[in-house]
Amino acid sequence: MMSISSAMSVTSLNGLNLGDRVAVKSTRKLISLRRSKAKTGIVRFLGDTQFAVGQWVGIELDEACGHNDGSVDGMRYFQCRPSHGIFAPVHKVTHSANNPRSHKDKETVCPVDEGHLQNLKNASDAENLLQTQIRLLEAAADLRNAENRQLKV
Repeated sequence: MMSISSAMSVTSLNGLNLGDRVAVKSTRKLISLRRSKAKTGIVRFLGDTQFAVGQWVGIELDEACGHNDGSVDGMRYFQCRPSHGIFAPVHKVTHSANNPRSHKDKETVCPVDEGHLQNLKNASDAENLLQTQIRLLEAAADLRNAENRQLKV
């Protein structure tokens, strides 16, 4: 199993905020004469990455037309479904004209007390915390079951 590290995101960059609804125009040249459709989604990461120099925006796309699940080369930048994640240079990303969403409208990923919530940098951190708590509870249950089996022998 490959180990994945986590990166920290800033909350605001060049007028973009975590949770904003954005569009990113494809940089690939099209052979046909049709206009390329911008990909739309929600900003989940802002800042520096290990895979390339510069300021990058991690976007959870509305459709499965991305390249990743929020991780690149073993580094987790945000969490999303496979093929729903994409990174774009900050200058290629604009606020979406369709269904604009303010960063203030972000939904809480999991219930945690206020003290922990203040320490979380973005929704991805909350999801990672919840997943870690679940794994710990599962491990404790497995250990308890193993101890019970040994006592019966």
